[in-house]
Amino acid sequence: MIGRVSKRKKKKRLRQIIKKVKKRERKEERSKKKKKEKKWSTALHFIIR
Repeated sequence: MIGRVSKRKKKKRLRQIIKKVKKRERKEERSKKKKKEKKWSTALHFIIR
């Protein structure tokens, strides 16, 4: 049973990650609208973790 995570905790963690990614996306959109590929790499980096 060690290493098991409840679904609720997983969902919470995913939501936090998504929020972080969205915030970062908004910041990057304000500063540089040209670099769209970079956003996705950061988002994927967060999701993989």
